[in-house]
Amino acid sequence: MPGLKFAWIAIIVVVLVTPFQPLNAGWTKLYGGEGSDKGRCVQQTTDGGYIVTGQFSVPDGEFWKTCLWLVRVNEDGDTVWTRTYGYYSVGCSVQQTSDGGYIIAGFTYTDNLIYELWLLKTDNYGDTVWTRTYEVGSSRGYSVEQTEDNGYVVTGNLGGDVGLIKTDSLGDSMWTKTYGTGSVEKGFFVRQTYDGGYIVTGERNYDDIWLLKMDSVGDTLWTRTYGGRWIDHSYCVQQTSDSGYVIVGDKTIDSTDAGIFIALWLIKTDSNGDTVWTKTYGGEDFGEWGRYVEQTTDGGYIITGLKKINGWGLWLLKTDSLGDTLWTRTYGDGVDHGWCVRQTTDGGYIITGVNYSDGDPDLWLIKTDANGDTLAVVEEPIVETSDWEVVTFVGSQIVLHYTNRPEGFHASVFDAIGRKVDELHSDGVSGTITWGESMSSGVYFIRSTDEFSGNNTARVVIIH
Repeated sequence: MPGLKFAWIAIIVVVLVTPFQPLNAGWTKLYGGEGSDKGRCVQQTTDGGYIVTGQFSVPDGEFWKTCLWLVRVNEDGDTVWTRTYGYYSVGCSVQQTSDGGYIIAGFTYTDNLIYELWLLKTDNYGDTVWTRTYEVGSSRGYSVEQTEDNGYVVTGNLGGDVGLIKTDSLGDSMWTKTYGTGSVEKGFFVRQTYDGGYIVTGERNYDDIWLLKMDSVGDTLWTRTYGGRWIDHSYCVQQTSDSGYVIVGDKTIDSTDAGIFIALWLIKTDSNGDTVWTKTYGGEDFGEWGRYVEQTTDGGYIITGLKKINGWGLWLLKTDSLGDTLWTRTYGDGVDHGWCVRQTTDGGYIITGVNYSDGDPDLWLIKTDANGDTLAVVEEPIVETSDWEVVTFVGSQIVLHYTNRPEGFHASVFDAIGRKVDELHSDGVSGTITWGESMSSGVYFIRSTDEFSGNNTARVVIIH
């Protein structure tokens, strides 16, 4: 090509003996802007993508306001759509409903200058179908689930007590119950149980884990408290396959030799809430916290939270059915933490939380394989018979050449942690492409995205 000077670089072909891993087996993505943006709950949707709720911040004069945020992404984490709702609002829980839409629980700041528990129903595009607020003093909603009758059950705090609200399919209250003495009790998580009743976990008097079992109309069958002389919290409970329950939170450990520490705490109970076993994890420093637990298909448990490393990192733990650790993973090292983890249909995990890598909090979504590895991009060699090859793979710009492409050349570019950052397109049958002048210095992966290319991937390095 006239005017273009370059040296041909010999490409070393490395034979990989490990099996190919799908590109979407793992990835990490950040979503947000300059304000404080956070993820609180994630669920895989019926089409293999994900729905996430949390908060998104927008400028409001000299200040920032938080809006309840709903983010819909595909199986690779690419945004399909986002929606914001309310003013000084937060989304804490989301679930895809039987009609393909979504139900979200959270709270919003009202004209009465207090927070109200907020329930929103949307269609499958995130457009509002209806909203309901429930005010019993200052109130917040932390967890919601669609029930067997297509209504909803939501828990949170209602005027200082654990609140439980059962609604019909339109969000109209069928009954509302409160539990406690008004001395700051909160319900953080609710699930309908196999017998048609409900299980709720939360806190009592700030410092004890509280587990409450109710019948189908919200009347208390039993309650249990767990904890000691120090402050203990729980944030999630699930009914297990043996009709018992598993609870995750954090426990304050008083060591007479080394002081007071915080450890992630997992409690397994029988169907009556009586303890079968408990396990603590960490506790060597201040500290480790547990935010979400789910029983996995092998009978064990997957847990997310945060762990003290250089700063605090998002922590993922996999245990067997007795709570013994199989493996742990940490991601990030700022004040990063995980709020929710779910097992995905491919046996891996999807996690949402908060990442502080750029200074401002961003909603963080992490997809892992069954071992907790992100496997962001698998680098595959470009063999000599390929119809495209990198000519300059290190420099301020990258040069690649392709030939005999009736449909042109198409590729995606990923950064070192698997975020898609750019796309390459050229319509000619053969040609040369330069790329990278506007990109930051670092390692990138160029992966062709059409069947004609053989789906090869090349690693390149931008240096300015």
